[in-house]
Amino acid sequence: MTGLAGCARVQLTGEVGPDVALNQLNAELLQGGLDRLVLSLDGVRIAYDFEAIKLEPTVRGQFVRDVLDAELEEAERERILVTGLRALDGRTDLEVS
Repeated sequence: MTGLAGCARVQLTGEVGPDVALNQLNAELLQGGLDRLVLSLDGVRIAYDFEAIKLEPTVRGQFVRDVLDAELEEAERERILVTGLRALDGRTDLEVS
């Protein structure tokens, strides 16, 4: 994005694929010329297919099975699954809201 100027507040909602680097979005928007950007990702959810992954005969599959079997609140389970899967994918942007 080019030709932007001033300040902006952007609030994202919805689902994104696990390959999306959300922390890069902030840098890309600022490169377009904005002086300041407030980016809210509170409404963004990473769309992993946990049911499909748990069937994998892999470390990822075992991790998902273990977390799904654990007695956790749904929000905590989601954060653990997303953070763990991102880490297993070698990602460094592990923060999950």
